[in-house]
Amino acid sequence: MIPLTAYIQGIGVLGPGFADWPSAAAILSGAAPYFAAATVLPPPLSLPPPERRRTGPVVKLALAIGFEATTRAGAERHTLASVFSSSGGDGFNCHEICQVLASSDRQLSPTRFHNSVHNVAAGYWSIAVGATARANVLCAYDASFGAGLLEALTQLRLSAHRCSCWRTIRSIRNH
Repeated sequence: MIPLTAYIQGIGVLGPGFADWPSAAAILSGAAPYFAAATVLPPPLSLPPPERRRTGPVVKLALAIGFEATTRAGAERHTLASVFSSSGGDGFNCHEICQVLASSDRQLSPTRFHNSVHNVAAGYWSIAVGATARANVLCAYDASFGAGLLEALTQLRLSAHRCSCWRTIRSIRNH
């Protein structure tokens, strides 16, 4: 059996008090103090205007950290196979759908439904970067990061393509 060797070439981070990988690395290593701050989600400028208007926080987060990771790796985004793992999909969007369905006015936006699927971030990523390579999507609640990494390593073993993997966090506070 040939051992698998893999390297992480680029990392993307965005969350409360973490603006990007360099600031997160400084905080996590103890070189800089942590200060709680609202997560600032950049607009997904890589998407065409109609799709840009339809994206929610989870997609904006996935695109932002995906772009940071692939930029740091010097990767050609459109050629990469990808693995998206999420601890629970887009809870905010699902909550909005449930509120509409529980009301007397049950008119639901087709866009809201379209964005409720578990693979929505992978779809918008493909549009944003012009990717035609496969994109696997999985969910494993609190084990999602590990499951996503294992899936990326498995795909790497099964193909000659480089894989990118990132985790979409379950909830975004203070956005």
